Amino acid sequence: MGVEKPPTASTSIPNPGPAHHHPPSNIHNQTLDIESQTHNWTDSFPLSETPRSYSPVTIPPPTLAHAVNPPSRSEIKLRKGYALLLAILLLNLAIPFTPLSWILPLGSGTALADALVANLALACACYFHFRIASLDETVLVTVPSFGSSSSGRTVIRNGYVITAEAMRSSGWVWAPEYFWAVAGVETGLLVCMAWYRHQGAAASASAEFEIVRRCVVVAVVGAAWYVGWSATPREDRAWAWRYVREFWFWQVASRVFRGGWVGVMRFGGVRR
Repeated sequence: MGVEKPPTASTSIPNPGPAHHHPPSNIHNQTLDIESQTHNWTDSFPLSETPRSYSPVTIPPPTLAHAVNPPSRSEIKLRKGYALLLAILLLNLAIPFTPLSWILPLGSGTALADALVANLALACACYFHFRIASLDETVLVTVPSFGSSSSGRTVIRNGYVITAEAMRSSGWVWAPEYFWAVAGVETGLLVCMAWYRHQGAAASASAEFEIVRRCVVVAVVGAAWYVGWSATPREDRAWAWRYVREFWFWQVASRVFRGGWVGVMRFGGVRR
């Protein structure tokens, strides 16, 4: 019996079998190519530019922005004085100011409505003159839009997601340099109407003059409300609204008590 010799370097080692079979080199190269492509693709998107979700936002409420050439303090004082003059001219031409009685027939509660609303609207228009004159910044004047085209929709404008509530308002920008131009037009209208009124127009032209006077007064009061409402801060409007409600309450109460007392006196006089 001979002794078996150990395998030498020249002796071939038998194949270990499929369990130790290595994958082809081309598959390994394909795996490296996929990993390199994935790495390059992720590097092409910096962290600051990675996509992220945005929640819908709404347009902020009208805010004041600095004007290009804001007026000086002395000019603002001059504007306030001129606004006071415009308020006096408006009161001189507007009184009697009963717009509801001009439209609705008498006897339907228009007298009470004018007493509660008309005089207050005229007084607020005079205040809005003063408020507009004191502006040294631009203000966004908004007007509600009740169109149905924007209801229930959400769009993207200038990179912002705008909801339907924000699209229901549109507006334009009032700049302080518009004051003198608008004040000049208003002064011309009020002075011409006041001069014609005090000249003693003929009886044939009194009806036409009254119609023109009403139109001018309503236009001036409406324009003052249109710009002055947005020019007044929300806190001031809320403060004034509390006193307006108290004013209305006491006006109605005084008329009710006065009417009841007059009725009692008349009833007692008839019985006597």
